[in-house]
Amino acid sequence: MIKNLFKMVPSLILMLFASIMLLAGCESSESSLVFSSHRNGNLDIYSINPATLEEVNLTNSRYDESKPTVAKNGNEIVFITKDVNRYSIETMAISGGLRTQLTNNSNDLPLFSNIEWSPNSDRLSFIQSITSTPARSGLYIVETNDSDPMRLTSLKVHTGGNWSKDGSRVVFTVEDAYQQGTYVRNPNGVNEYRLTTTIDSNPMWSPVANKIAYVSETNSTSDIYLMDDDGSNIKRLTNDAYIKTNISWSPDGRYILFVSKHSCWDPIDLLIHCSDAMEQRESSEELDPDIYDPEIYIVDTRQDNPEPKQLTHNSVLDETPVWSPDGSKIAFVSYLDGDAEIFTMSGTGGNQQRLTNNIYEDVNPSW
Repeated sequence: MIKNLFKMVPSLILMLFASIMLLAGCESSESSLVFSSHRNGNLDIYSINPATLEEVNLTNSRYDESKPTVAKNGNEIVFITKDVNRYSIETMAISGGLRTQLTNNSNDLPLFSNIEWSPNSDRLSFIQSITSTPARSGLYIVETNDSDPMRLTSLKVHTGGNWSKDGSRVVFTVEDAYQQGTYVRNPNGVNEYRLTTTIDSNPMWSPVANKIAYVSETNSTSDIYLMDDDGSNIKRLTNDAYIKTNISWSPDGRYILFVSKHSCWDPIDLLIHCSDAMEQRESSEELDPDIYDPEIYIVDTRQDNPEPKQLTHNSVLDETPVWSPDGSKIAFVSYLDGDAEIFTMSGTGGNQQRLTNNIYEDVNPSW
């Protein structure tokens, strides 16, 4: 029996080594998070493994690269490049390497925003603003195979560009007084439908259902609403006097993350324009930072009477929350030590982990 045991030792050691390597591989295979940082004197795109904290500079150029967004397939990223005074939209593999420029701006100076991947990662939508030629401003669609961008609508688009789960429609908002509201448009055809007539922003399609979440403004405050993608069955998800931004759906389509802040919050001179806060300050009352500074919240869209829950609690700016692909973590930016750093936490606000720690601005996380 002892002889047999000795014979088994090499096999046991091999199995133990394989198990350790398998666990290590699982731990390091966690989806990489990308973000932009100003560490080298200009903005570059970085990736970081949340499990190992290993960072890679993906762009490492003399240009400014910012606002990276990971494709739905997890294999590519899109970002904005600034060369002197010219901006362009580019894509590359999430591991870095060759870059593809999707916009050619000639002598104009366009500003790009709201860049969104289609569900199958073969097209992008974006809003282009050109002061010198306003007629060329608007919502555009571009294929990732170097095709020319196509303007999607003649309306003056304010926010949006988010795709339906099957890629057949794009949602956007318009601020113009006579045309304000939320619209959906077929990128392959001519159909365009107006869903609301209110002052809306930040429309986001559910990743699993035919529903749209959006922010609607009334009297300098805003709330989050949910509706069917034909404009019916409107449901109010929040109801307070604060401003809502940064909507982010959970991968299972149940929860929505958002940032809520008081209308008088100012990052430079906090509360200077807020009469009730100034009265508290003058009366030597201690101000509750959770009331005035931007914090991250979560709301369950399936509740009959939704009650948002606060996930971050501090006296600084917390912003841009995004879910991991499997929904187990939330990445966000916090100015806890005076500059922007990347953190993660669970869907309940627990298990918070700091991913970056430096004196530079680490912003725009995307998974």
